[in-house]
Amino acid sequence: MNEQDNERYIRRDTQGGFLYNKSDINYYKQVQNLDVIRNLLLGDFNGKGNYVLSKGIIDELVSMKKVYQYSFGATTFCQSMNDVGEFGKLNFAIKIRNNAQNGTVTATLQLLETIDRANGYYQNTNTVSIENYTANESNSFVVDMLKYYNVISKKEEGFLKRDQKAEDVDMIISRKRFENMLKAGSNEKIDLINKALYEKRLKLLGKSAIGKTILEELNKETYKINGWFVKEGVSGYYLYLNQILDSLFERHNSEILQDVALTAGWRKINDNFATELNNIFESLSKTVQKTAEASNNAELINQLNQTKENKSEVAKSNSEVQQKQEEKPKVAQQTQKVEQKTEQKSVEKNTKQPAKQPNKVDALKTEQKQQPNKVDEDLMKAFNNVSEEESKKIVNTANNSENFDLMGDNESSKMIKNVNSNDDIKTSDQESKEMVDKEINIENMM
Repeated sequence: MNEQDNERYIRRDTQGGFLYNKSDINYYKQVQNLDVIRNLLLGDFNGKGNYVLSKGIIDELVSMKKVYQYSFGATTFCQSMNDVGEFGKLNFAIKIRNNAQNGTVTATLQLLETIDRANGYYQNTNTVSIENYTANESNSFVVDMLKYYNVISKKEEGFLKRDQKAEDVDMIISRKRFENMLKAGSNEKIDLINKALYEKRLKLLGKSAIGKTILEELNKETYKINGWFVKEGVSGYYLYLNQILDSLFERHNSEILQDVALTAGWRKINDNFATELNNIFESLSKTVQKTAEASNNAELINQLNQTKENKSEVAKSNSEVQQKQEEKPKVAQQTQKVEQKTEQKSVEKNTKQPAKQPNKVDALKTEQKQQPNKVDEDLMKAFNNVSEEESKKIVNTANNSENFDLMGDNESSKMIKNVNSNDDIKTSDQESKEMVDKEINIENMM
């Protein structure tokens, strides 16, 4: 039976978008598990390789106040207004797409999470779509969409912070603290197995012509970053070196596959490492489970159970949910108020919207609804004064943008070092110029 008939695992930064070899899959799964813990990610990768967030976390992400940062083409970038506990702010993107077939427009809210490689020498961005807002094309679409996603201007942020009330982000904070605990509990053992992996890899690469080429490139890379991004004796040193080796191996993948002995040896070493890393995580989870049960720590038990559920084969990724919704978009009635539109969408997409139980965020919304403040009025006036022609340009920008990635459950190489350059935000110089020429600055409208 062909390898491809047995199993395949999503890896969007490779040619074809999937892994088929069992050893490659096992290794990459553990790399992702390690990424989740070390970068305190809010979700997990399920058995198919899709990224999964719990409903509770999605609800908190959609509800939280966000501050507009800037726009690029059909994409608006924003950031959480408040720090999430001790973990700083969260970053978001909103991508607009024109649905020409039915005269509607869709704005997709995405969470952007940074994944460090080699201690920040280069970074990946894990992008996941968490919510869709679809409405008829109109000159009020941008206003309604921003209010739906609780996006405010920097000017409005100053007014709101004067009477700031706590947002309900308990599940997000709990998740990050849980990952932080796993990170602290596994660092020492992970350092040891990464050192052993690195030494085995160097020995194997020294036996092959292409392997020696990789070693030469490794020396050049480590020379540039040693003492800056990586330093021997510091926790994570060998992990970072292995991450650089992984990137070099990917760069020479087609040549390496021609060397049967090197390919087989590399996969065997990686497979053994993946097994050891999995054993560390399982042992740590059992220890945490016992501690949680002994102390009757409901929050910790909930995090363990949610992680298991996210990682299961049947766990649906956010991209799978979004795809089904996009087949038959729910069109909000333009005659309704924004608040009514939000309520309608809650019913239609009951797996995505905040729970009906009253919380601090709901109470804040109710208070603002009953007593509209001057900032809210000014914001609406600014948007409502936009001409119909300008509004159409905003929507048309989405129609003309070719780099829209609705599903977005991928790691895209970003910013510091372009190792795997499939970042959906980056374009060629010509494409960038065209998008900037078409761009409508939403901040001027706010």
